Amino acid sequence: RLPLSEPVTRALASDASVTSAIVAGGDDYQVLFAISQEHTADFEAAARVCGVRLSCIGATGSGAGVTIRDDTGRAVAFGATGYDHF
Repeated sequence: RLPLSEPVTRALASDASVTSAIVAGGDDYQVLFAISQEHTADFEAAARVCGVRLSCIGATGSGAGVTIRDDTGRAVAFGATGYDHF
């Protein structure tokens, strides 16, 4: 459910091996945040009023780390994990 630009969509269509670089390459130009389910509808309404496009890309749960799943729901592992800011 990641939002993808047209160039990225075309790149994936022609070469699926670029998936790792796209998902875990570290060039993040959108804001990622979490919001409680009870506030989702109000937040989405405010975003619409402001003309801000939102994309729900996942959910939080118990445990540690991040699990990325493919279209079938299977967990996918990537060698690269992006830029480490710390």
